[in-house]
Amino acid sequence: MLRVNIPKDIRSYESHIVGGLTPRNCICLGIGAIFCYLTYAYIGQPNHITIDNMVPMFVAVMIIPFLFGFVKPYGMPFEKFLRIVVVTSIVAPHKRLYHTVNTYDVRQKLVEPNANAAPASAREIRQHPEYEPFE
Repeated sequence: MLRVNIPKDIRSYESHIVGGLTPRNCICLGIGAIFCYLTYAYIGQPNHITIDNMVPMFVAVMIIPFLFGFVKPYGMPFEKFLRIVVVTSIVAPHKRLYHTVNTYDVRQKLVEPNANAAPASAREIRQHPEYEPFE
């Protein structure tokens, strides 16, 4: 009898096109191959550098497409991980200020009388005869 392992989470399944390569892997390898060819065409041939001496440069050029195609830190695509790292370490402040908005305080500020309002005590009314009582 034929048995097939079924992944527990269907979202973790990736279809394979060629060998063990997914479409994402194939696209990133194609992009890396184009980068290597352009590196050889614009740097290697005009300067008469042999392929043997160009291999370290090809490896340096292939690192970025390889990261985007094959590396999945914490089970997420590399571009999502890179975005999270950039936001948390560069964009977001390192020291976050704790600030809450208390609706009671906001309400009290709206209800409190302003500086131009009439004083509450009789003593203040005697000291400031220009105040008029509220009707």
